[in-house]
Parts: sequence; structure tokens; C-alpha cells
Amino acid sequence: MDNVSAYAALVREMDALRQAPAQALLARVDGPAHVCVLERDDGPLELEIHVRWHDAGRPALRLEGHARGGSTWSHEHLQETLVLPLKDLK
Repeated sequence: MDNVSAYAALVREMDALRQAPAQALLARVDGPAHVCVLERDDGPLELEIHVRWHDAGRPALRLEGHARGGSTWSHEHLQETLVLPLKDLK
């Protein structure tokens, strides 16, 4: 897995989800992950994004993204987190 391009793909997917309307994001909280598989020259890249509350006070959402490479699923893994304050959602 090319970590640079995998990270870029993960960030693009997280940003696309971040652009969703507030109600759509809130409906995803603690629900099933958004999962997609991108076919790439170096094998499939699985992207998985969870939407959760950032903390118990619920002032923000947390997008937790994972990218897993095709040839060694258990070894090639990237993770990124994005916090979205509720006041900033559209």
C-alpha cells in the first residue's frame, strides 16, 4: 500500500462525508461505518469511516477513518480523526 496516496484517499473520503448536511451526519452517529473499497494498481484499498460523538457532553462529532491496504490487511493500516463542532455543521 502506498501510504501517501492511501492517506490522501482517506482524507478525501472523510472530507466528502464532512460536507454532508448536519441531519445526515447526526443520523450516522454510532451507526454502521461508511465503507468503500477503491481498486488501485497496488491492490484494493478499504476505507472505513465511523461517526461518533466526540465526548459525553456531545458538543461535537468525531469522524474516525481507517484505510487498510490490499496485500497485508492486518499490517498496513492508517487512521485519522476529524472533530466537527456541532455549531459548525450546516
